[in-house]
Amino acid sequence: MSQKNYVAVGRVGLGKKTIAPGQPVDGLSNEQIQILLRNGSIRIAEVAADAEPQGNITGAVTADSDTVELSQMKADELKQIATDMGIEGAQKMNKADLVAAIKAVPVEPAE
Repeated sequence: MSQKNYVAVGRVGLGKKTIAPGQPVDGLSNEQIQILLRNGSIRIAEVAADAEPQGNITGAVTADSDTVELSQMKADELKQIATDMGIEGAQKMNKADLVAAIKAVPVEPAE
């Protein structure tokens, strides 16, 4: 069994609220969800109800084995990571949106 969750593909404005790319979208009516799905503003993020806990990327390890937080990385580096992760529209995002989108994608922790 799975539940449907929705995430913003790009920056989504909902009245006075703005949702950054990759951030969860909730509290919408079915009609609003359908409109946003049709125009490509949000996408379905299926999560299995019995899924193992997942983590989120918060930084990267350099060739020197140093850890660097996403917010300390250059926009071009973040765009490459986001593109590699399959985040849509990464090449058009600003640095803050890239960091938010990358952090919003669940990943399996390394063993």
